[in-house]
Amino acid sequence: MHEGEALALHNATKRLRNLGIKNITIETDYEHVVSSLCSKCYDLSKFRVIISQCRRLLIGLPNFLVVLLRETNLFAHCLARASEFQAGPYYYDNIS
Repeated sequence: MHEGEALALHNATKRLRNLGIKNITIETDYEHVVSSLCSKCYDLSKFRVIISQCRRLLIGLPNFLVVLLRETNLFAHCLARASEFQAGPYYYDNIS
C-alpha cells in the first residue's frame, strides 16, 4: 500500500509539472508518505526510491505544499487495500 500511495503522488506531481503548474498543494490522508517526504532517511526500497523521485520533482517547483489531512477516508483506504490483491486491472461498477 505504501508504494501505491507514493506512486500516485509521483504521477500527480509529474503531470502537474508537465502542465506547467507552479503552485501546487498536495493533500493526503496518508501520514507515512508525508513523513517520508520530510525524512532524510535513504534506502533502496521501492517505496523510498519513489519518494526520492517525488522529492526531486517537488524541489524543482517554486511553490509547493504537502498537507496531511487528519480525516479518514474509509472508502479510499478499502479500495487501496483491495488493489494490493488484484493481479490486473479491475473495474468497480455501481459504487454507492
